[in-house]
Amino acid sequence: MNPSAREAYVAAQVHTATPQKLQLMLIDGALRFAAVAKDSWGEDVARDEALTRCRKIMTELLASVRAGDSECSDKLADIYFFVYRTIVDAQVNVDQSKLSDAMKVLEVERETWRQVCEQFGSEQPAAGPAADASHGIPAPSILTHLGTSSTSVPAPDKGFSLEA
Repeated sequence: MNPSAREAYVAAQVHTATPQKLQLMLIDGALRFAAVAKDSWGEDVARDEALTRCRKIMTELLASVRAGDSECSDKLADIYFFVYRTIVDAQVNVDQSKLSDAMKVLEVERETWRQVCEQFGSEQPAAGPAADASHGIPAPSILTHLGTSSTSVPAPDKGFSLEA
């Protein structure tokens, strides 16, 4: 797939995705970059670049949670912060076991969000107010982290929240 076609495809996915699907896409991206880091562990530049990308995705995930809205939101923020700290620790201390720990948590999160998407859907309706992509994660940031540079997606005005 050529780069512009891939960018258009990813942008279309982001435009039509529900908040839960966006969470899943970001978690998949974090796991993908963590795997790249793990595979290139002996290559400092490649490893650090992949871990930095992974950290940036975790920052987006953290920013998407409105901590304080509910106990569930607070727990999700704690999980994402733990993963972020563990990735930082893996990078700073060049500790592959820390990266493995972070990946295990992300894999559980991926399965959780996959089940949420399966139960509640993963695409917005084609028309109407629900089709507006104003959910918790800034779509241009998602596109950047998922490997596309498109910034034509409108930025949302509030964070993602889980009700208890």
